[in-house]
Amino acid sequence: MAQLGAQTRDVAAPPSPHADGDMLPAALRPYAPKGMAALAWRKLGFGLSEAMLECRQDSDYKLSLLRIGPGRALPHHGHRGEEYVMVLEGGFTDDRGSYVRGDVSCNDETTEHRPVADSDGACLCLVSRQGAVRFTGLLGLILNPFLR
Repeated sequence: MAQLGAQTRDVAAPPSPHADGDMLPAALRPYAPKGMAALAWRKLGFGLSEAMLECRQDSDYKLSLLRIGPGRALPHHGHRGEEYVMVLEGGFTDDRGSYVRGDVSCNDETTEHRPVADSDGACLCLVSRQGAVRFTGLLGLILNPFLR
């Protein structure tokens, strides 16, 4: 029994899904085979950037990665369809609660919110969205006619 306790095995711990800062979880790697840095990231303003991922052609859903800078907020908005947001890194808070890595926020046409990334680091989310975002307030009056 003493020998069993003394033996150690050289087994490498599995890597964190984000250990190199560019690795996606296994289920998402087919959508970005060259890593996140090779994706076509576009800056949206407000400290946000988004990379669209390939989706089935016959689907009315769009799939993207959304990066929100530390402490930055998305504009207050609603939805014209369903939206599912899974936190891959960091976290955010909105009108309905706080979300951290692994959490999923489910939104629909009745949801209006303003997600704000945690101040201790950027938030990376996988977003599946049906239809366009519907901005509220003055920003909505300006942008919504172009987003239909």
